[in-house]
Amino acid sequence: MISASFFGLLLNRKHLIINLIAIEVLLLVVVLNFFIFSAYIGEDTFGLIFTVIIFSVAGVESALGLALILCYFRLKGTIVINFFNIMKG
Repeated sequence: MISASFFGLLLNRKHLIINLIAIEVLLLVVVLNFFIFSAYIGEDTFGLIFTVIIFSVAGVESALGLALILCYFRLKGTIVINFFNIMKG
């Protein structure tokens, strides 16, 4: 699963939404590893608490990312990464 999201980031560099989805999948795989390791140990609740915190941060991150993508799309009319020249200093 990690390799699929990593290759999704490497192979698809043009579409911004697919990159955001690949980052979310990568983050959720890490959260799943914390959860499974916590369940394997048994009475360790640190992994479960950390999982809840990461899930809440992932939800906020995806909401903000999609809001920024939507604002950029309304401004420029496209979300292709090659046309990102608004951030030049």
